[in-house]
Amino acid sequence: MRIGRAAELLVAAVILAAGGLAPGGDAAANPLSGRVFDVAAGREISQDELVEALARSDVAILGEVHDNPWHHAAQEGLVRALAPRALAFEMIPPELEGPLERLRAEGAPRRAVGEALRWSERGWPDWELYAPILEAAPGVPVTGGEVAAAPLRAAMRDGAEAAARATLGAAAARYDVGGMLSDSQRAQAAADQVAAHCGAIPESVGAQMVEAQILRDVAFADAALRARAMGADDGGPVVLIAGAGHARRDLGAPRALLAAEPGLSIVSLALLEHGAATDWREHPWADAAARFDYVWFFPAAERDDPCDAFRARSAAPRSAP
Repeated sequence: MRIGRAAELLVAAVILAAGGLAPGGDAAANPLSGRVFDVAAGREISQDELVEALARSDVAILGEVHDNPWHHAAQEGLVRALAPRALAFEMIPPELEGPLERLRAEGAPRRAVGEALRWSERGWPDWELYAPILEAAPGVPVTGGEVAAAPLRAAMRDGAEAAARATLGAAAARYDVGGMLSDSQRAQAAADQVAAHCGAIPESVGAQMVEAQILRDVAFADAALRARAMGADDGGPVVLIAGAGHARRDLGAPRALLAAEPGLSIVSLALLEHGAATDWREHPWADAAARFDYVWFFPAAERDDPCDAFRARSAAPRSAP
């Protein structure tokens, strides 16, 4: 791969997307917008350096905020630059891998692919955000790691380890599901779930949600390893597209990947929204070297405050018993 040319393609893809997505006001003026940082080294790096680091890995995890168009433009550019041996997606159910492969081989139009994946009915953001990422790696194997509602409920009820055995069978043992997180990590992750739900759920439910998250991380790791086995040996890395929380090295999919294959080279990139932060070290997602290898900042997507619904529910008058 010609890294220089690949990085040019990456920059071009992001600039092209910016033409229709560029924010105004303070977001555009934020000094973090578009900048990439090596977390462990504590320094800013160029996009060329980022592509080079990802290209050297066995598995490159491109963590996103699901509804942020800037993040998807960057993922498309990175996939084009890396020419991966295979792709794995959080958003694709494993049972739809076969139909997807057939449609791609037939050169089916984008809309037909999205319909076959039942994209809109499964609640993901607009298919038009994700389709270009898939199209950026024509001909390579694609696997899916989406976990259905029933196994997630089982994880919350019975724990991730039991749910993983039921979902993956004997293959679950290689991921050390029960040992993925320490007690202190589980407690902190549960507190994070409560905070992410605007304090509207009890800590016990937060702890159950952690079990569901662990099951997802294991499923994404399994999808990445299946993709790796299917891809050409002389190709680039496997690229895993998933939410930024699943890209965390301390408690995300990398933990499951390394449990299964300790020698695997994994590079974790978090595509983040800078928010009000103007120094990358102040950002809550970039405060520990253990979380990600690299972070890349973009403006936030336009969205309603997710806590508004919880506030409205709390403020609503209750009927008398």
